[in-house]
Amino acid sequence: MIQSPLRGLVVESNPIDLDLIEIALTEDKSDFRVFHAETLYSATAILESWDCDFVLVSVDSSTELQALKSFVQAAQRQAVIALVSSKDAERDTDLLSIGVQDVLEKVTIDNPNLLVEEISRSIQRSIVRQQFVDASQIKLRKEKRRTRRLRRKCRRLQRMHKTAHRFVDDVSHEFRTPLSVIKEYSSLLNEGMLGELNADQREFVAIIGDRADDLNAMVSDMLDVSRLESGVLGLSRSNTTLQEVVDRVWPVLLQKAEVRGVRIAQQFDDNLPTLYCDPEKIGRVITNLAVNAIKFSRDPGRVRLWARRDSDDDIRIGITDNGPGIDQDQQLYLFERFQQLGTGIQCDIKGLGLGLSIANELVDLNFGRISIESTANEGSTFSFTVPLANEEVVTRRHLKRLRRVRPKCQTITLILMATDEAHDESTYDELHQFIQRQLRGDDLLFRFREDYWLFVLPMSESESTAFVADLDSRMDDANRNRLEGKLPFLQATNIGSWAIDGNDDSIANCVA
Repeated sequence: MIQSPLRGLVVESNPIDLDLIEIALTEDKSDFRVFHAETLYSATAILESWDCDFVLVSVDSSTELQALKSFVQAAQRQAVIALVSSKDAERDTDLLSIGVQDVLEKVTIDNPNLLVEEISRSIQRSIVRQQFVDASQIKLRKEKRRTRRLRRKCRRLQRMHKTAHRFVDDVSHEFRTPLSVIKEYSSLLNEGMLGELNADQREFVAIIGDRADDLNAMVSDMLDVSRLESGVLGLSRSNTTLQEVVDRVWPVLLQKAEVRGVRIAQQFDDNLPTLYCDPEKIGRVITNLAVNAIKFSRDPGRVRLWARRDSDDDIRIGITDNGPGIDQDQQLYLFERFQQLGTGIQCDIKGLGLGLSIANELVDLNFGRISIESTANEGSTFSFTVPLANEEVVTRRHLKRLRRVRPKCQTITLILMATDEAHDESTYDELHQFIQRQLRGDDLLFRFREDYWLFVLPMSESESTAFVADLDSRMDDANRNRLEGKLPFLQATNIGSWAIDGNDDSIANCVA
């Protein structure tokens, strides 16, 4: 609401125009108190000691827009009205853009009623504007306080997160020491090192060893979750065969199946092609799925590990059991963390509900997809795909996955590395293992020959230069500690960098 009397400041250097303005304001019935300043500088000084309702500023060709803008900013709570000799669309737009409330022609002075009406409207708009500004500033201050609180909470959560990771890592490593002792002593007992065991004793010792393996698997799950969340889970993707992957884990699966009285068998199609994956991680997936199948199979238990060609680019690996099946509702949440299978079968070992979640993430890291088919009272089949050793296909899937898991990644850089001289096969294999250990989960590596490696890195060209320098430094550190001689020197060549969006064909063709 506009209060009376209205107090105004007139910035006018022309005495005649000043008199006309004062006459127009004092002749009107409205109650005005008017102060006068000849320049914007002196007007600013007056505003510092005197609070007015409006400011009339005479604007002509000599008025500097920047000086007027500074004055308007200083007069935040006053309605600043520009008086001009005539309308000029471009100039008037500039005046309004710097915060002037209105632009009036000086002919308005000849009509006191119109002048007072325009001033009143400008004051009213200024009041509304200032109320909006005040409300916005209050809201902004609240948001800043809220942001500060959230940042403090975020820092606290980050510290707690790191502490939790360290706790999980420390406890897991410490837990494995007594587990190894239990496993080793049960093996000694089972082998008759301390005397022959009868049938019941052998069964009990086998159960001890089996439970120790279950606990060890839980520890591995906790460590994998910690590494997956922190992005430090190492990957060693390479060309391999399915049989090589299965041979790593089959003895453990046979032992578990024997202890639980379950028959487990392999059924692979003939002449399956070479795969591209991390053999250890895919072995973990097979183990997790097969152990679940063994655990929940009904008596007599039957589990089948099978594999077939799924498409031109994949094979599908599956584990089928004869358990009670899984409800359709449960299937929606199976691959989330800390989910337990509600099968109706009483299980004497409870897991952490991490196995299927980890299996899902490990399959994704190896550019595959996991799925489930289940029928009530008949059993379940968990299966997943693994890509064939096709550099173009793998690269395209790698780019697609990067866009999903690292949306801020903008650039892909290809780096070629090769040795400068010939070496024996064992040296090349050691060098390959060293290179694999330097990779992060989102890095891709192809080995085309025994001495020829291509890196597909989600980083800019300058970042890739730092990556190569860091690799050289780690190579020097490794060579200082080697007794068998130094690893060969790697010569790095930057093939090029591409924006990750819209360049799949160029990147994949370059890799292939």
